[in-house]
Amino acid sequence: MQPFHGDRQSIDTWLHGFNAQERSLKEYYLRYGRLQSREEHSAAFPGSAGDDRQADPVHSQILTESMYINNHTDVAIVKHPRYMARFDHSHTFFEVSYVVDGTCNHVIHAYGASESVTLQRGDVFILPPSIVHNILVDDDSVVVNILMRRSTFDNTFLQGLPTGSVLSNFFTGILYSGSYANFLLFRTDDAPLVRDTFYSILQEYHHGEVFASKIINQLLGLFFLYLLRECGDRVRISREYHREARCIPAIIHYLESNYATASIAALARHFGYDGSHLSRLYKSYTGATLRETLCQIRMRHSSELLRASERSVDEIASLVGYRDVSSFIRRFRRQFGETPLQYRVHNRIENR
Repeated sequence: MQPFHGDRQSIDTWLHGFNAQERSLKEYYLRYGRLQSREEHSAAFPGSAGDDRQADPVHSQILTESMYINNHTDVAIVKHPRYMARFDHSHTFFEVSYVVDGTCNHVIHAYGASESVTLQRGDVFILPPSIVHNILVDDDSVVVNILMRRSTFDNTFLQGLPTGSVLSNFFTGILYSGSYANFLLFRTDDAPLVRDTFYSILQEYHHGEVFASKIINQLLGLFFLYLLRECGDRVRISREYHREARCIPAIIHYLESNYATASIAALARHFGYDGSHLSRLYKSYTGATLRETLCQIRMRHSSELLRASERSVDEIASLVGYRDVSSFIRRFRRQFGETPLQYRVHNRIENR
């Protein structure tokens, strides 16, 4: 994979241009009608199939943080070489692939099975450490990989989710399960906020100026939050995971978007399930009931309104979906250990 360096004007050139390695690979493909093997390419470009500081381009099947990520940073950004033959490997870091243009194909191997996933423009593919896989970009498509230390990913992706939320627990189970080929694929439909934030990350990495590493981490947190908000209903997980469980992220996204008016009956109609079956399915994969999740979401939004607005308790109760303010106050007190007004006094944002 090719590291990214240069000035501001070279961003587009780096993304879309062909370096010597890629030109050689493409010329070979056009001449012989097949991709050049890694052994053949290694002979012509020693060290180019992996990091040219430490990785053995042919025999490195486990790629480590030290091969790509500088000791003083948490992230490396690399472009996947076009027209390079597949090779199975795993890594000790998180890999977040973003398709800038065109398409690419990932093949993930686990537990005697393989799963092929084709990505298109705007797609974001999150792969955790230790998963054996390969990636193919066999045309002029542009795919950029953001390589992240596990601790950084946890702090920017998982910690960006509401603490202890069902969505956080569900995604944690997906990414860290040891029982199937785990990944997350966000179909963004080239969402502008996601794309613009990606380019901001790329530009900050490109500059390498003071505080760049910290700024990149903050931008990654924003990138993931936009993914969850804008594309949370278009998440794909491994087919090895139970088929019905693949609707869980979309269910949570629906509740997050419609918490003020949502009901189990409306949710079941929206997803085409019987209400009782949907409730059992949801609890079996998240450990929480739909009512608990909806209540958790409402309480979180009401606490935000209490901290940041001057709205009355009655108004806030109505805004988050409670018709009876007394029921709202009782539930809020069970959740936070104090009444809404007490909470507001102790947690008002301007008092911090």
